[in-house]
Order: sequence, then structure tokens, then C-alpha cells
Amino acid sequence: MLEAELLKKAELPINPELQHDLDRLVGMGVLIPASVKHLRSGDAWRLDATYILNRDFGRRILLALERDDQYARELHFVREVALALAGIGNYGLGGAVLADATYSDPLLGVGSVIDLAPENSRMTRTTEVSERFRSLMASQRKLTDAEVVHLYVRHLYSALRTGE
Repeated sequence: MLEAELLKKAELPINPELQHDLDRLVGMGVLIPASVKHLRSGDAWRLDATYILNRDFGRRILLALERDDQYARELHFVREVALALAGIGNYGLGGAVLADATYSDPLLGVGSVIDLAPENSRMTRTTEVSERFRSLMASQRKLTDAEVVHLYVRHLYSALRTGE
């Protein structure tokens, strides 16, 4: 299942579980770190890297994920998000999370834990914005989940460009 919580930071969010999983995948050789560098973050230093999927392992893992209905849906969603984000370039990638409706909520201060999948019936602000796209188009046609993802990412990019 996708990680459902992250820590809001002044720079970029932190999800210890996701970092742990990335570290394990590097250790197992599934992900190959590249462009590794040290970055100063406040009073501390951190490692920064890009990751390349090891094709030998990656192909087998992706095939296994596609055989399970739940994982296949999540994989499809992650692919759509990746495709949408690929269209906004490096500037957009760096700022997209900071412009996200849930992450940028002024009621959630730095140091807050953000629940991306609340168990109660309450929607995140991101979901509210996404569903607004769906409702605006409802009289013309039903949007697919992929179309909603792409519209939302375009909205993020627009917000970054206009400074909203």
C-alpha cells in the first residue's frame, strides 16, 4: 500500500517509512543511486540522490505487481502521477509538493504529520480539488482517474508559475 502519512517540513516532506524502503531497495540492488551529493538542510547534512531502477530486478517486480489487483491499481496510479509530473520539468518537480492543496494548507504548520488517507469520511484538500475538476466536467463527460491526475498536476504547475 502507498504510504499515507508524511512530516511537513520547511523544505520538502519527510516520510521515514518511505526512506527506509528506499534504503532497503538500494541495499538489495533493486535501485541504483546516482548523482549522490551532500546537501545542507538547516543545521544538519543529508544525502541527496536520484535513483535508477535495476532493469533485471525491476522487470520481475513489476510483473509480480501487475498480477495482484490492488498492487496493479496502485502501480497504474503511480505511473499516471509520474507521467503527469514528467511534463512539468525540474522546476515543477521541485515545487509541486509545496503547492499541493493538502501540503500547503496554512492550518498545517511545519512539523505537522499530514494524513494523506484519512480513515474517516473527511477528504484531504488535494482530493477536494481533484473532485472539483471531476464535478466541473460532469455535465460534459466523466473524467478518468488518469485525466484527473493530469489536471491536478497542471493545476500545481499553474499555481507555481503564478505564485499562488
